[in-house]
Amino acid sequence: EEEELEAAIAASLCDLRQDTARAIEQVESYQTAEAQRHSMLQRLPSPRAPTPPPIRRSRVDTAREQTMCRALTSRAPQAMQIAKAALILRRRAASARRTVEERKLLGQATAPLPSHYPPTAPSVRVDLLGVPLAAPSTTAPPAEGREEEAALALAP
Repeated sequence: EEEELEAAIAASLCDLRQDTARAIEQVESYQTAEAQRHSMLQRLPSPRAPTPPPIRRSRVDTAREQTMCRALTSRAPQAMQIAKAALILRRRAASARRTVEERKLLGQATAPLPSHYPPTAPSVRVDLLGVPLAAPSTTAPPAEGREEEAALALAP
């Protein structure tokens, strides 16, 4: 899917380049032909006509040149839009790849636990080190006393 999008963008950019090159060639050939026409109109220098006659453009020629210039300038925004779209698609594809990789890693990290896990709960309560804890007595000192005992036991 991503490769198809990149291929389509590349094809449209190639078409755009070809169209632009063709339009530039048309404008240049038109200007060259116009210059040749003007040079053919030039006369040999004479005292009565020291300067060549001005270029006379017909309305059709002027309209044609304006149309070609508009075609050249109107393609630039389209090229920018295509380039922006390509950049956005590349960023989205990279983001999607990262998301897929993150999901794979997350799936590996949170793999289902084996069937024998968790082990059966022991009948005797043990602390983190596995030392059996005494059964809770009904005459246990208040919580404040326990904290003080723990603090005294930890003191050097």
